[in-house]
Amino acid sequence: MSIEVHVRLRPHVPNGVWSSAETVLYSTHNPNTRYVYNKVHHIGTSNQSIFQGMEALVHAGFDGKNVTVMAYGQTGSGKTYSMNGCEADPGIVPRTAKLLLDLRTKFPGTQIVIYFTEIYNESVKDLLEPQRGELGLHDAPDGGVYFDKKSVPLRQ
Repeated sequence: MSIEVHVRLRPHVPNGVWSSAETVLYSTHNPNTRYVYNKVHHIGTSNQSIFQGMEALVHAGFDGKNVTVMAYGQTGSGKTYSMNGCEADPGIVPRTAKLLLDLRTKFPGTQIVIYFTEIYNESVKDLLEPQRGELGLHDAPDGGVYFDKKSVPLRQ
């Protein structure tokens, strides 16, 4: 298993929640704590550029490996924009779907299944069936944890 951590800095929004903040990050609790990231994306980095750095993950998933892309951060930090994007600069999800569909045309008969879940305030929710409410966690035979989720085949 390998894990990559990419950090994307959100641009300043003039009338945002933190528009009057003077300090972005400051910690006195443990000045010796260090964090290591695979990539820190500049504030002006486009979704296209970020996706290009992750494209190999899509190919790995298509080759049968388990791949998870997770957006993490506080409310208003840009997770939805990074994942969904906008019409002018689509995010990771639409770009991934397009690439998977393009790859599938080269390999007819390939089935692609996707899941969309959200973990918020320690509650897991299936974004494909939000009316189900919180999903229960279960112990897996291999020692891991799983939850019942809806999967959908990816179609054009």
